[in-house]
Amino acid sequence: MKTTTLATTMISLATVLSSTAGPPATYVKIYDFGGVNAIPGSALTVGTCRDYYGVTYGGADEDGTGSIFALKESVRDTIRLTTAYRSDIAGSPSMDGQHFYASLIFSPDNTMLMGTAQGGGDGAGVLFGLNYAQALSAQNNGVGYSIEHWFNSTLEGGAPQAKLAVPPVLTTPAIYFGTLYSDGPLGGGAVYSFNSGSGWLQPLHQWSLTGTTGGLDGANPLGQLVVTFKSPPLIVPRAAQATPLLVTNLDLSTLQLYGITKTGGSNNWGTVYCVDGNGSNFMVLHHFNLDGSDGANPMGGMVLSGSVLYGTTSYGGANYDGTIFKINIDGSGFTILTNFDYSTTGSSPKGDLILSGATLYGTTYFGGTNGGGTIYSIDTNGANFTLLYSFTSPVYNGNGGYTNVDGGWSVAGVVMAGGDLVGTTPYGGTNGVGTAYRLILPGPPRLRLARTAGDYRVSWPSWASNYVLQQSVELAPPNWTINSLTISDNGTNRSIVFAPTNQLFFRLLNTNAP
Repeated sequence: MKTTTLATTMISLATVLSSTAGPPATYVKIYDFGGVNAIPGSALTVGTCRDYYGVTYGGADEDGTGSIFALKESVRDTIRLTTAYRSDIAGSPSMDGQHFYASLIFSPDNTMLMGTAQGGGDGAGVLFGLNYAQALSAQNNGVGYSIEHWFNSTLEGGAPQAKLAVPPVLTTPAIYFGTLYSDGPLGGGAVYSFNSGSGWLQPLHQWSLTGTTGGLDGANPLGQLVVTFKSPPLIVPRAAQATPLLVTNLDLSTLQLYGITKTGGSNNWGTVYCVDGNGSNFMVLHHFNLDGSDGANPMGGMVLSGSVLYGTTSYGGANYDGTIFKINIDGSGFTILTNFDYSTTGSSPKGDLILSGATLYGTTYFGGTNGGGTIYSIDTNGANFTLLYSFTSPVYNGNGGYTNVDGGWSVAGVVMAGGDLVGTTPYGGTNGVGTAYRLILPGPPRLRLARTAGDYRVSWPSWASNYVLQQSVELAPPNWTINSLTISDNGTNRSIVFAPTNQLFFRLLNTNAP
């Protein structure tokens, strides 16, 4: 862990830095949506230098059926939104796709933004690509936009709502994995792979809603898939490479996909499942149940840390407000990390979780101290649940919109951008059709030194309840011991007071740091 030192005549102060726990975060509204860019239902995609890309579900016009946009924060905090593509009738034919709901991802070569639309095409939605540089430079609707695949509701499924996923290595041709929420030959949706080189879409597993075994393996998949290798690969994952290696014709059987279904399973409250990248070895890892020891109706994508998956349910749990859970990749060790509570933590998480270090971040749709949903964090060990922000509840304005100052009722998760969290809400804001925001996370606590009468006072913030004060008479080598002096707490700061004797060094140690 990183240590900083402040030297004084008699004593020195050292603080062990950590990103977990902290005072309330600072909310900054980036943008009020409106016009043809209305109702963002998905998380933003982070580019460079505070460039964000996203999609909207609708538009202000009666025929508004969604858009793709770029949002730019300048160094002077001025905001510029550019419409890269609009799918309303005035801007494009319905065959091009309508009602964008899933977040965008970059193609492996970073030239395209890839995504899906719930509607349009043959009626079941489309998989599309957007050359964003062309689209933004031309500033002309339709430039750079291409349909990669029209979903077939009868043979494949339709209504895609989850963000696409890619293998943990760069591949050529590019391979994408996704889910279709409904329809297909069995009626319950599907998980699929898509080869961008051949244009071939391969259903890997299709869920059933009918028959004597209908729905027992789940139905209606949602949330971004977790894609990993089944065993440690010989190929170094791209995140660990300075220059990622391109893999030609990757063997999909070496990959494992993990996901959730909202409904179905033995209790009809959803499942956690896994399947090989080539569609073999499908297995249900957990059947959710509507009781106090479990959750129900998962909607957001999971994250993987080591051999443990973390996710949320939008319903169920001790308070019937949803849960955060963890489960091992072999299906063992299912554990509820926390039960949501409407009035305090928020209720009904719907968006994908993200993981940074040993901290999970997410959003809730309802509740919180202000009623409009929340942004929260929690350690992967279940400790230090922190309510980072509570949205105010949007109010109906009589003109079809629900307005407030900051947005609310988020159905999307957050993403990390430069140490902050950025996200969207589909409701609220000045125009009542959603906001984009940035949540500035607090830094670690700092020790402060002051002279009081003939003594010294060392103080640190009261909110740092998971930090302990340690001291040492030297730094080479240090011999840290826990402070034994009486700690005072005035509600703002904790402090100790002592008479100067010999040189001392102090530090705050985060007891929950990894």
